[in-house]
Amino acid sequence: MTWFLLSPVSGLTMAGFSHRAILPDRDGGGLRNAEPVLAAGHYEQCFPPTRMPHPAFNFLPPVELPEVLSCGSCSMPSGIRLRRSSSTIPIFNLSKMQPNPPARLESRLEFVCMRNAQPRLKFIKPQEPILVLEPPVSDDWLHEIKFDGFRTQLIRDWAGVRALTRTGIDWSKRYWPVVDAGEKLPAKSFSIDGEMIAPEPDGRPNFHQMHSRMAWNAELLAFVTFDILHLDGRDLRGLPAIERKAILWDLVKPADGIIQYSPHVEGNGAEFFAAVDKMGLEGIVSKRRNSPYRAGKTDSWVKVKCWDVADFDLIGVKRERGKQTEGLFAKDGKYVGRAVIATSRAIKERLWQRIERDRAEQPAGIPKAVIDTDVEWVKPGIRARVKTLRGEPKLRHASVQGLVED
Repeated sequence: MTWFLLSPVSGLTMAGFSHRAILPDRDGGGLRNAEPVLAAGHYEQCFPPTRMPHPAFNFLPPVELPEVLSCGSCSMPSGIRLRRSSSTIPIFNLSKMQPNPPARLESRLEFVCMRNAQPRLKFIKPQEPILVLEPPVSDDWLHEIKFDGFRTQLIRDWAGVRALTRTGIDWSKRYWPVVDAGEKLPAKSFSIDGEMIAPEPDGRPNFHQMHSRMAWNAELLAFVTFDILHLDGRDLRGLPAIERKAILWDLVKPADGIIQYSPHVEGNGAEFFAAVDKMGLEGIVSKRRNSPYRAGKTDSWVKVKCWDVADFDLIGVKRERGKQTEGLFAKDGKYVGRAVIATSRAIKERLWQRIERDRAEQPAGIPKAVIDTDVEWVKPGIRARVKTLRGEPKLRHASVQGLVED
């Protein structure tokens, strides 16, 4: 079978894997919306004559290549990677590319010997903090700001840089500016743990802007790094957290671009938490300074979230003998969760009187999991002030502070 390149290549030599072929753009057109496929010895990088691409490309006459590309040094099949600008990423599936008229792009095909290639760095399940209500008081802890975004693992190996979600899904295309910046870090391989955020001009993360920026303005994202797991062939997970952070800083400094660094303080957890709360941030993450990196939830990482107090509509009350009484609440007609009614006796008495007077049928739009025969539904009009953890989509660890009088 014969495979084809996209355009004529002058001076292309198959004898050695160090030679590169330049693919010039036609009329300044670049390529975009390409789907990456694994290039480790596979040959999806070209396509057979029976699978010609979309005619919109208006390709120059193709150049025929041997079916198997070999390395002149070891006679092993070569992999091919597409080098786009200064970034090396896995080879594209060319049959799915679309034209990109405005941007001029220089692409390179780089032939890579596969015999001595190292295995790709694998995704590591991230370490996660346990939620606690108070920050640690010992000086044996590091304290960092808890950033509100998407947990991300940035990995570089011989095939390039990838950005993976907390479950290992590849979101490199969504985070392409961070991937490009990762190519410029002074290391051949690494695995970095961090949080992808949508920062405001003052640096505060705006979680509600994440999806919009991923779709339209990915260059306005920022990757806040806080741990490093691998660096140039070394597994760093067994090192103390304080040493890993020093290694991370040496890699990403000055960290004033799209890749940033999460600073920390040692000890003084209560004071640090109070300062974070005053700034209106979500909370803090505390880590034992000498702890190794361990996947999953461990007690060597804890998070403390700040509190918000807001007014919500009471839509029902659940009373069970031997248990705390809970109120069911809504915001703008949408169910948002439960809160413990642990107010003074006088407030409770006023609340029970209004509930007896304003009983109602079950409102529409209540999740099935919430519906219970023990719930007493009430008419709209009763509002309560509720304290709840900041930054949560539903009420969490919430308690009623009082009624909002008409």
